[in-house]
Amino acid sequence: AEWDWEGATREFQLARELDPGFAPSRYLLSAGRFDEAISAQRREAQLDPLGYSTQLVLGWTYFLGGRYDESIAQLKKVVNLDPNIHLAHFELAWNYSKKGMHKEAIGECEVSLSLLRKSQPEAFTVQGCGWVYAMAGRRREALDIARRLEQKSKGDDRTIQLAHIYDALGDHNRALTFLST
Repeated sequence: AEWDWEGATREFQLARELDPGFAPSRYLLSAGRFDEAISAQRREAQLDPLGYSTQLVLGWTYFLGGRYDESIAQLKKVVNLDPNIHLAHFELAWNYSKKGMHKEAIGECEVSLSLLRKSQPEAFTVQGCGWVYAMAGRRREALDIARRLEQKSKGDDRTIQLAHIYDALGDHNRALTFLST
């Protein structure tokens, strides 16, 4: 599918003229406008200081903008709001991996998985933890997660997770096969 960025930008500008505070962070992220997305999401988080969802999205927005230290600080706030939010721990793991802090990343993945299993006992892994294991050099665990994902994946976002895992393991050809499916 082809994206109409010009049309989207025109609509975005019109919305901003009607409401100068309007700035949906998802649009800004999609357009690669990370600093604007962070500012927009920061405003959302200020309006909802106790809402873990908006606070969590701000942490992820920092991550996508490559601002890992700010993301970690934000996600720790989310954990302080509610330590049982498995996604906050998962996002912390990705940040730690990006910073080369593999021990911390693995620890956060394990916390995330433990929390996830409380609500979904059949859950075998947090999908993105396969990438964290691969980045940490824990090949066997990464491959185990990849095999389980392959058994369950057909046309969903798991194929992207598989591509991430194989790319982190250095198997770029295999990663590409999942991106082209």
